Amino acid sequence: MGFVVQHNLELDLLVAGLDAEGAHLYGVTHPGILNPLETMGFAAVGSGATHAIIRLCLQRQTRGNSLAESVYNVYAAKRSSEIAPGVGRVTDMAVIKDGKTTTLADAVLDVLNDTPQEQPALDGKYLKAVQDAVQRSLFPEAQQS
Repeated sequence: MGFVVQHNLELDLLVAGLDAEGAHLYGVTHPGILNPLETMGFAAVGSGATHAIIRLCLQRQTRGNSLAESVYNVYAAKRSSEIAPGVGRVTDMAVIKDGKTTTLADAVLDVLNDTPQEQPALDGKYLKAVQDAVQRSLFPEAQQS
C-alpha cells in the first residue's frame, strides 16, 4: 500500500452526482484525497483549470444562475482555458436534467461562439439567443408545435 501512495499518477478527477438532496461535486486528487466542492458549485481540472476557474469566478457563477447563463459561463471558461498547453479547441457540452444527460446541439455552440467573450456576463439579446438555442436543443419536440 505504501508504494501506491508514493506513486503520483498525476490524475485529478471531478465527480458529480445527483440525489434526493440535490447536486454534489467533489474533486479527487493525489493520493486519493476527496475535496467537497459544493460551496463554490464549480471546478475544473487539467492544464487549463486555473484559467477556467478564474473566468468562472469573474463571471460570478453560482448555483443561482439560470441554465443559459451557466452554459455560457462554462463555455467562456473553457474557451479561456484554451491558452494553456494541451487544451484543445474542440468543445462538447452536455446538460444533466431530470436524470437525463443531453448533449447540446452544435447550433448551441454556434450561438455561444458568436457571443462576445470579453464581457463578464451575458446581457439582453445575447442571453436571449443562448436561452433560445439551449431550449431548442433540450426540448426539440416543443419547437414542432
